Amino acid sequence: MMKRVGYLEKGREPARDLNGKNWDIIELHIGPMRLAIRMAELRGALAGRICARVERLERSWGLRLTGICGLARASGSGRALNIEMNDGNAFTVSLDMVRAVTARKERYASIAEIPSFTPCLFSP
Repeated sequence: MMKRVGYLEKGREPARDLNGKNWDIIELHIGPMRLAIRMAELRGALAGRICARVERLERSWGLRLTGICGLARASGSGRALNIEMNDGNAFTVSLDMVRAVTARKERYASIAEIPSFTPCLFSP
């Protein structure tokens, strides 16, 4: 059973990367973490062509992207955006809701945690 752990919303202001360039972002609020996906990369991930970087987001004289902490990609069925973090956690959000948020038809979309599983080991 998946449980809701956060939400996704369109960033209200651009975030600056380490090189000083401003990017439009989608903000991810998962528990205490504030993360971001660049809109340019998200469009490619929604089309199923690339993986989008998930980056830490900090507020220090504006929003700053401070480092990669995971990847986001469309699921094989094309119904969800799966977010895989470097620490092994995985989250999912409906692709239809992500499109609605990016088009400003909805304000936010719920993020659910994909339960981790351990493979069953059978002994002969």
